[in-house]
Amino acid sequence: MIFDDWQPDIIIGVDFGMTCTGVAYAEAPEWGIQPIQTWPGKSINELSNKVPTQLGYRRNQRQVKAWGFLSDQDEENLDIEELFKLYLDPRHTKRYPDDPSPQEANSLFRDYLACLYAHIDQYFQETNPRWSSTKAEFVFSVPTSWNDPSMIAETLKSIREAGFGQDGPFRRIHIGLTEAESAAVYAAREQFQDVNVLKVMSARGEPTKLEQMTFVQGSDIGSTFIDQHFHGLITHQLSKVETHLSDTPESCADRTLRGKFERFKCYFGAGAGDVEELPLEVQGLKSGSGDLSHVGIQDSRIKLKREELKAAFDNQSYLILSGGFGSSPYLRQQLRSRFEGTAGQARANMQQTRIILSKKPQLAVVLGLVADRIQQVTRQITVFNEVCCRLSYGMVCREVYNPVKHMGEQTEFDPRVQKTYAINQIDWFVKQDVNIPTSGVSKPYLLKFDPDKGKKLWQSQIVTSELPEWQLPKSMRHGRDQVSTVCNVDALLDDVEMKLKNRHWYSRGKRYMRAAFDVKVVIGHADLSFRIHDKTGKNLSRDDSAISVSWAPPQMHKSASENNDTAAEAQEHGEDNEHQYPWPKLTSWRSKAQLKD
Repeated sequence: MIFDDWQPDIIIGVDFGMTCTGVAYAEAPEWGIQPIQTWPGKSINELSNKVPTQLGYRRNQRQVKAWGFLSDQDEENLDIEELFKLYLDPRHTKRYPDDPSPQEANSLFRDYLACLYAHIDQYFQETNPRWSSTKAEFVFSVPTSWNDPSMIAETLKSIREAGFGQDGPFRRIHIGLTEAESAAVYAAREQFQDVNVLKVMSARGEPTKLEQMTFVQGSDIGSTFIDQHFHGLITHQLSKVETHLSDTPESCADRTLRGKFERFKCYFGAGAGDVEELPLEVQGLKSGSGDLSHVGIQDSRIKLKREELKAAFDNQSYLILSGGFGSSPYLRQQLRSRFEGTAGQARANMQQTRIILSKKPQLAVVLGLVADRIQQVTRQITVFNEVCCRLSYGMVCREVYNPVKHMGEQTEFDPRVQKTYAINQIDWFVKQDVNIPTSGVSKPYLLKFDPDKGKKLWQSQIVTSELPEWQLPKSMRHGRDQVSTVCNVDALLDDVEMKLKNRHWYSRGKRYMRAAFDVKVVIGHADLSFRIHDKTGKNLSRDDSAISVSWAPPQMHKSASENNDTAAEAQEHGEDNEHQYPWPKLTSWRSKAQLKD
């Protein structure tokens, strides 16, 4: 986030989780972080660090009747919706035909956040007498596996539609860190020395600083997938005796796994939790069903073997720094065995690794999220000075035609400068696995306008690719399926200084106005934003009406011809009849400080 004049009175972090959601906040001037622990459905003496990510709809209707702790799985008139977080990502593969589509998941997401916001708003109305005039900032984390800026933009839109940031000028929302980065910030504040792909640079009493050693990636894993594993296993067994059930095998399996299994899962691998088998009462089994031992059911109980439990945990072969799964004794035991035992000593880069249990693993993400923003607000210091990009980003532009470089490319002739251009070329301004400043990267641009044209509008197409740097295509024609459109950017340049060209009697080309400006792209930890600066460094896009971004759906490909010339190209073909701008030829985007040098 670029620092501005906004100074919040309170920072509220939201960690939207698969099974539970956490909210924490900090108020000026002390900025002590504390979680919200009182929720609807819990008595005043029952505190919970998180609230279930569940919705209860009136049966066969899309009207929310209950949420969180109020959504009773056993209430007959309720349709319970849960575990829909993964389906917000269009790239996530549906496992079952009735899994929600991305559009349906977004609808559930908005409904849930609307309930959550109503509770947060009521909470602060009751605890803060000046809440309506308090400058509140809501910060959201996103899954580490989400790396599509257009999807993040869609998520922000849904957050606003749920009510966040819509109560006037005293409310703001934005996307903060990814879940892994947030957990790393929390771990760093506890003085951990090694945090996965993040190198900690902090000392007690000093601002927390983290350095990314490579770009952060995420996978969809965790305790929910252990639940799904056993749900599928029990459903398969019950489907063989469906005539003995009072409900569907899926529903009976779901009810069977509640309670005892959920408690046991948290202690598996530690003391009393280290058992050879776990018997579970089969819910929905009709009385007098007789002998069902052929499907593993005895005395109305189905037994889960230790080998099955162990296999489900062992399949989670990743180092997790956040969520309830991070507090599993079995996971901790296996990680220590792998990285702190003889196996770890066999790896030279693992000899100093230690597995340390975070003090508050379930709150690690939301606490780190708020801590990061507090440091930005109070010290004007970001925890991450640089971002290691997970994707490459480029801008579609045109280049002066070179018969060797642009063989087979589409061309157009510009009569204003009497030059032929290759169009739909890609200027890759950010490349994967390369560190860039969190303040953004800038590049100078020139744009030509008709003198009689009204509004001066700069339009550009931003594209992305997951290919490594050495395989990035030079044009949209070469990109084909490896390049996708992220967004189209429109910016008003009415405040940019214009210069009339071809104004002399001896000029051959048609007269035109030329604007010189800088485009700054800010690559966040999960999002993407744009700024327009004049040559003095003044930000011309502070007003939201001055710049607009049209985000493309994920994986949508476009092709467009742009009339953008980089300053380097302007120098190369000498279009200026009077003098050339003294900018260096750029092979990649540089900061404005480098350009001045």
